[in-house]
Amino acid sequence: MTMRSSLTLAACVAGLLGACGPAASNDAPDTPAPTAPVAEAVEAAPVETAADALPPQTASRPLPNEGYDWDTRLNAEGRERSMVLAYEVPDTDDQPLNLSCEETGRRIFAGTQTSGTDVRTVTLESDGISRTYPVKEAVADELGGGQYVTVELAGNDPTLEAFRDSGWLRMTVEGRTTDMVAHPNSGARTKIISFMAFCNG
Repeated sequence: MTMRSSLTLAACVAGLLGACGPAASNDAPDTPAPTAPVAEAVEAAPVETAADALPPQTASRPLPNEGYDWDTRLNAEGRERSMVLAYEVPDTDDQPLNLSCEETGRRIFAGTQTSGTDVRTVTLESDGISRTYPVKEAVADELGGGQYVTVELAGNDPTLEAFRDSGWLRMTVEGRTTDMVAHPNSGARTKIISFMAFCNG
């Protein structure tokens, strides 16, 4: 083999070895996926619970009347104990309605003053339950005119049970409506519950 042939063969071998080397990569280097920014912690505003405030006044749930509230009086004289639950202005004779019963008698009487002398019914409502009751007794009021009328309800009457649970009662008589609502934190709600328990045993 001539010198020129040897050089030519060496050049070809070198070219083949270079072709067998690692090929250049066209792939782009891996790029980390973008990370979502971390939101700064925001302090939540305090949420007012139902127990923190009075429920709003609606057509079905009235608000308390200033000066009026429910109160009880126990009569322990005689053979049978009795109790009165009255909606009134304390220490006055301003008393739109009173409820009364004998202990464990399971009957409750509701009495109210009227201006007319021919009242036949009284309607009571509480927490969506409304019933109209016939007048059981009417006594003429010789001083103020009108009558004092009384209706009778069963101790487990649905309107009274709703009143016990809600703390408010609405009375309609002679076309006039009176909302009677226990004031919060006055103890009136407890008195209503105790009265119902006294009447029903």
